[in-house]
Order: sequence, then structure tokens, then C-alpha cells
Amino acid sequence: WVTGAFLMTRKELLDKVGGWDESFFMYVEEVDLCFRIKKLGYQTWYLPDWSITHYGGASSKTTEFSLISEYEGIKKFYVKHYAAWQYPVLRILLKIGAVGRIILFGILEGVSTAKIYAKAFKIA
Repeated sequence: WVTGAFLMTRKELLDKVGGWDESFFMYVEEVDLCFRIKKLGYQTWYLPDWSITHYGGASSKTTEFSLISEYEGIKKFYVKHYAAWQYPVLRILLKIGAVGRIILFGILEGVSTAKIYAKAFKIA
């Protein structure tokens, strides 16, 4: 099972912001939607005590796919919403984070997890 987030909004508001951006395959698409809603002056709420549990399957089967997709989504989000000078800063921060995780998870979980973060470092 996997625990995940749940997003709820009115259809009228979803139409007003132009709906989901389908260029985001998976990961960060909800951040993009909430960001655009907030830019229109609406509130977004995060309720950490609520969760949805998916029994049986999951959206993605591998940690590697999830991690790489999330890195790609974050990069796409920054290109879409922030000034061009911020993108290189983001990439440096993603690389620093990946190096830290290579070391930490390499120690805690072994070489296979460290290799996943090494791939993330390359695409960061």
C-alpha cells in the first residue's frame, strides 16, 4: 500500500486556471496546479492529518522512476514559473541534495540506492 495526497477543488476553479498541465507526466503536477490557483488569489490548504491509502498497487513501481520523475518535474516547474536565473541555482541545490543522499543512503541502504541518487545527480 502507498499513502498519498488528495486534492479537491471546484470544477469552475479548475476551468479558470486552465486545468491540469498535461506536460507534467507525474510528480509536481499538483504543485503546479496549486501554484496557479494561488496566483489567482485563491487559498490553498494543506491538511497533513488527512491521507488516502492505495491498497494493492502504486502509481510507480520503482524508487528510481519516482525519484527521476520528481527531479524532472521540479525542473519543469521552475522553468515554467520562475525567472531564468533561478534555474541554475535550483540545479546546484538539486545536485548538492543528491550528493548528500548518495552518501547517506549509500551508508544506510547500500549501493543500489546510492546508484539511484547518482542518476538523479546527473539529471539534476
